[in-house]
Amino acid sequence: RPVIGTNRQWDGFVQLLGSPDALAGDEWNLPGFRLRNADVVRICAADHLADRTRAELFDQARGTGATVGVLPTLSEFVAHEQTDGRGF
Repeated sequence: RPVIGTNRQWDGFVQLLGSPDALAGDEWNLPGFRLRNADVVRICAADHLADRTRAELFDQARGTGATVGVLPTLSEFVAHEQTDGRGF
């Protein structure tokens, strides 16, 4: 699940999607416009994110400034580098 509250998060999310033309206009920098057109964002996300796993998306998001939350399975949680790094 993406979190898109700031322009930095939005820019990172669009980069994560591969910068589709449908989300390229200046109007997308306005939070209200994005909210009113959430259906377009969902369609673009579905089209551009389907080829990657949740883990791949999370790792790629960390490098773009996008804020993406992943709800892992228990085995994914135990095996993840953050879990180990935090000493769990």
